[in-house]
Amino acid sequence: MRFAHFEERDGRQPSLSAFGWERRSAQATRTVRELNLDTLRYQPGYGSDVDTWRARWLQAWDVEAVTRGFFETYKRVFEEVEPMMTGVRGDRRLFAQRLFNRLLFIRFLEKKGWLHFDSNHPEDRDPGYLSRLFNAARRGNENFFRDRLFWLFFRGLGNTAGLDDGGPGGGRDLGFLRERRGDVPYLNGGLFEQEDVDDFEGHVEIPNEAFERIINGLFYRYNFTVTESAPDDVEVAVDPEMLGKVFEELVTGRHDTGSYYTPRPIVSFMCREALKGYLGGQEALVDRHDAGAISVPEARELLGRLADIRVVDPACGSGAYLLGMLYELFTLTKLLDTRAEQATARDDYNRKLDIIQNNLYGVDLDPFAVNVARLRLWLSLVVEYQGDDPPPLPNLDFKIEVGDSLLAPAPKPVTAADMFREERVQKFVDMKRRYMRPGAAEGFDKSGLRREIEGLRREIAAGVVAGAHIQGFDWRVDFAEVFEGALGGFDVVLANPPYISTKHGFGTGAARSLLRSTYTTARGQFDAYSLFLERAIQLLAPGGHYAYIVPKPVLTNSSMKPIRRLLAEYAVLAIGDPGLAFSAHVEPIVLVGCKTYSAAQRVQIVRNLGSYDAQHTQALRREDLVTDAGTWRSARPALPSLRQHTKYRALGELLSVVR
Repeated sequence: MRFAHFEERDGRQPSLSAFGWERRSAQATRTVRELNLDTLRYQPGYGSDVDTWRARWLQAWDVEAVTRGFFETYKRVFEEVEPMMTGVRGDRRLFAQRLFNRLLFIRFLEKKGWLHFDSNHPEDRDPGYLSRLFNAARRGNENFFRDRLFWLFFRGLGNTAGLDDGGPGGGRDLGFLRERRGDVPYLNGGLFEQEDVDDFEGHVEIPNEAFERIINGLFYRYNFTVTESAPDDVEVAVDPEMLGKVFEELVTGRHDTGSYYTPRPIVSFMCREALKGYLGGQEALVDRHDAGAISVPEARELLGRLADIRVVDPACGSGAYLLGMLYELFTLTKLLDTRAEQATARDDYNRKLDIIQNNLYGVDLDPFAVNVARLRLWLSLVVEYQGDDPPPLPNLDFKIEVGDSLLAPAPKPVTAADMFREERVQKFVDMKRRYMRPGAAEGFDKSGLRREIEGLRREIAAGVVAGAHIQGFDWRVDFAEVFEGALGGFDVVLANPPYISTKHGFGTGAARSLLRSTYTTARGQFDAYSLFLERAIQLLAPGGHYAYIVPKPVLTNSSMKPIRRLLAEYAVLAIGDPGLAFSAHVEPIVLVGCKTYSAAQRVQIVRNLGSYDAQHTQALRREDLVTDAGTWRSARPALPSLRQHTKYRALGELLSVVR
């Protein structure tokens, strides 16, 4: 049964919101009954008041109601379960988060039908794999964590067959494993690897009561969908984006570090603005997904450009911008493949895999943020695979990495002809690709290849600065393939960087001295987001574009004058007010710009400032961009904010575009 709501929009594809359930899982409809169907009930008291009817009925398609409910339940259950865990030798909170991540991933995988546990027991009419496995443990008076999940995680999903004869839990035959965890695919990817001593058998104890709350009190209380909703196509259910929201807002306390979750429409807008800059326009294609005016040769040329694009988020958090750009690139390449008369060249799974492998990069200081980002990329791949025997997930260790994005030196392109370096970098890239896409799991020595990659990395690093100890994430080494040649660098840098003062986030002494020697804007009382803006300029190739969402004081505060002066040396294309407030103290704006060294281009951009339609924007003052970059003005306060508009089109009205 499906309930769908369409909304027409001028010049764009109609938006679609939907919810429903399958006949075989009608028991798991609590969310639908409580949050969706009740609002569709006919109320005779409305009389002829159509607007009242419509307002109430539209609540049935309000995905935010599901989001809020899931947040509240997740937080409560997490806080109840964490104290129940005993024997944890590491960080208890991180261990609990790792367990929840693994179980959430399995809950999403159930929708693909790849997990099988046979049961003829009457209480197992519900087809949910986790539910069946948990019920089997309870009936056998077993401990679910020790007697079932261990074998599922580490001798199934994270092991080709679970038949290894070394280490704890090894030496078991396939019959025993099937009895313990059923038939499951080998997923690879790192999520189900034994990370530390707490993952080994017999160390941590978790009572079944904890899993009663997780499985029945949380996971099966809400409808799940493995498809991450797009701006124009929303499933009113728990989708993979919830992983990011839960991580950012409820679990790890990232607000204490100035980190905030970016709403999906703003992510989409920023990705599209950057892509239009990279493609030199193409508004119809990028904004409206209209390829009708593009010829076959043009489509092939655009496909080539998109295949070469290099995108990075240097503060990737749980991956919102990586997923947003993946969706945009996937949609555009699929449209252009059709237009270029090569629609069958790739299936959707391999199209996404190619984008992840060739186009996307991410770095974050928080290892659990990185794990969630990888998890969401894996889920985005999973939804596209059609078949009953999924291939192993790609290893993303060398694509979405843990590290401090700010402390290392500026990653200048390598322009000197050095055949030895070129050979080493090419081998480095080839080995990382082999590591990411191992092909058949049998015979693949993951740990051995990783050691080879690490050794080659040290050789490349020694060639950059011999004997130097580099703090932080060394961009010019770890992503060496991006900075080869005079035009080296990223084509797009997207970020919602931490909103913290370096006084609190970086301490004093050596770290602050290092920052001052690396950044021209690290003067006086500086903030982390100003350094991230300067790092964007450092990371970009000539002509590359950045799109950042940063606190509004960057436009006016005197301490921000160094970053305004730096950005004005290049090209500030747009300043927008998205109408959000991340907290009582943080009101953000969107900055979009281009790294160009052409004085003629800069003059042209400045000349256009005074001619933009004053009814829709307040342009930056010309003298501010060409002199001391004093105080910049944002979009007019009278413009509608995103708080009054739920659709993407409103964002176009909010921007102060100055190109």
